[in-house]
Amino acid sequence: MTITRILLIALLCCVPIAGVQAEETTEAGFILLIDDDAPGAEAMLDSRFDDAAETATGANRRSEQSPASTVLCAALIASRELDAAGEACDKAVELAQLPITTGMNPHGHSNREALAMAFSNRAVLRWLRGDADGATVDVTRALRQNRHGDEVRHNRQVGTAALLASSD
Repeated sequence: MTITRILLIALLCCVPIAGVQAEETTEAGFILLIDDDAPGAEAMLDSRFDDAAETATGANRRSEQSPASTVLCAALIASRELDAAGEACDKAVELAQLPITTGMNPHGHSNREALAMAFSNRAVLRWLRGDADGATVDVTRALRQNRHGDEVRHNRQVGTAALLASSD
């Protein structure tokens, strides 16, 4: 089983986040999830988002499409390239939903880990774009995977707080 590293990126929206204590304001943000073995993960962890996106784009042309798409989605969100991130995040979700076949399970199985990461990252993108309904759907899907629940719930709290702050 692959160990998944959680990448915390301070992605504060243009609006202040309601209910956050003053000392947490600069650190509070959404949590982007990536697999630490994915192409571009090392660059993401070093906050070299352009390098991560380039590496992930190259890997998308090879055999590592699902984890690379997740890294590309996260890198584009972190770089605030939200229009480009939409396609990458949709592709990450699509690829994570494909059955994985192995010698032990030739009929395929879903990859709950990849699904949780892809849905959670796409939810972050949707919140940043102001699509609270779409984000809520993706958070629900991410939570159903029973992986990274704490991080997904954190993102839901940050997104909800931002939404409340923008409606004041």
